[in-house]
Amino acid sequence: MSTSSIHEAFRNKQASKFLEPCEEQSRASYKCLDRNNYDKKKCRKYFLEYKECKRKWLEERKELRRQGLL
Repeated sequence: MSTSSIHEAFRNKQASKFLEPCEEQSRASYKCLDRNNYDKKKCRKYFLEYKECKRKWLEERKELRRQGLL
């Protein structure tokens, strides 16, 4: 999901609807776990990708708040 589409989805989401900006990475992590009988060691790459996506998204949100855009 691109950054601009994430922001647009966040602005337009319903109050009770959960938005997952890193949905693609999250799904890939779960698929890896399913394929590997939930052996977390084999899915480390996917977890790191998810963690990095989430970190970037949170940093971007902080910056937008500083700028008064959120």
